[in-house]
Amino acid sequence: MTAGQIDPPAPARAYAEDLAPGTAYRLGRHTLTEDDIVGFAAAWDPQPFHVDPAQRAHPRFAGVIASGIQSLAVLQRLCVESVYAHWHVVAGRALTEAVFLRPVRADTELTGVARVESVTLDRPAMGLVRLACTLTSRSGEPVLTLVAETYVARRVPAPPH
Repeated sequence: MTAGQIDPPAPARAYAEDLAPGTAYRLGRHTLTEDDIVGFAAAWDPQPFHVDPAQRAHPRFAGVIASGIQSLAVLQRLCVESVYAHWHVVAGRALTEAVFLRPVRADTELTGVARVESVTLDRPAMGLVRLACTLTSRSGEPVLTLVAETYVARRVPAPPH
């Protein structure tokens, strides 16, 4: 894959050696409804400003806003569908540097980009891929950024030392 290329052609499924820093993947799209937001918050992040209609009406919030945890979940789903489904993923290692930049409101279509920052091939059976991800609203405003570290299988395990 060529560094800097967006939406690279997908091989059958990529191994760690196939991935190049700078390669960017355009993510799919997902829209959260008010019911999605309130239902998720009630189950997983029941803070009053997510679930209490009186709190949501406060001028500070001006309506329902998604939990940051739900925004993370949307980004994960989009990455799985648009990126990880095309790689030989072994396991996730870390989500770091998460920054919630703007609230996600009901009926906002979300999309984004995931860019390979680095590929470290220091393990015999897998490499560590560092992916910088940005979730954006339909207007192109970033709402969430983070770095995901994922182990991806190597094509041929390196010989033991």
